[in-house]
Amino acid sequence: MFQAPRIDLSEVWKHIELLISNLKQHKENPESEFFIIWHEGLEIAAKLNLELSFPRIVNRQLYRSNISDPNIDNAEDYYRTSVFMPYLDDLITSLEDRFSGHNKVVLKLATIHPMYFKEFTKQDFLQKLSNIVEHFPPNFTHDHYLMRALYGLIFGKLEIQKRITLLLRNF
Repeated sequence: MFQAPRIDLSEVWKHIELLISNLKQHKENPESEFFIIWHEGLEIAAKLNLELSFPRIVNRQLYRSNISDPNIDNAEDYYRTSVFMPYLDDLITSLEDRFSGHNKVVLKLATIHPMYFKEFTKQDFLQKLSNIVEHFPPNFTHDHYLMRALYGLIFGKLEIQKRITLLLRNF
């Protein structure tokens, strides 16, 4: 979907927001989410004759994370706390940084790409253009008028093409 030749960036944005929302839900309830992952890992380890264990915890650790929670007494708790939770935090932060609100301006610009001209009316185009102008400096306003004129030219040509096609079909 994200590499389709005719990609709809607004749909991509919705999927990313849904993904971030789901990851945040996993973070709020890590025990149940990690339980599933952990037991799938146990099944794979059993097939490979491996025993899952966790490193011993010391007071001072230099080269790896050291979880000093006294409630951690098994491998599942250790890996949920030291691997799963930090990974979720990092993934959520990365997605939010990459797909943050200021990047929505780029998405709005993509909505007036010429390949979409046939899909919306002149009024839709002018509305989209007005939404974009709000995010740019005043000198973009002059370009806004240029874009309106350009769209009028293209929109007029499309109307003529539609009329000719209709006449030819009825002929």
